[in-house]
Amino acid sequence: MAFTKQATLKGFNRTFEINPACKPYTLRDNGFTESTGGNFQYKRP
Repeated sequence: MAFTKQATLKGFNRTFEINPACKPYTLRDNGFTESTGGNFQYKRP
């Protein structure tokens, strides 16, 4: 499965991307969860 380098939100005029130098613990500290495949995802309730 291929992943995009950038993401957009519906109703939002901006594009988001994660810096390649970002460390895994930084993502975890900011609410991302790691999948069984080792990818990080952000889910809001």
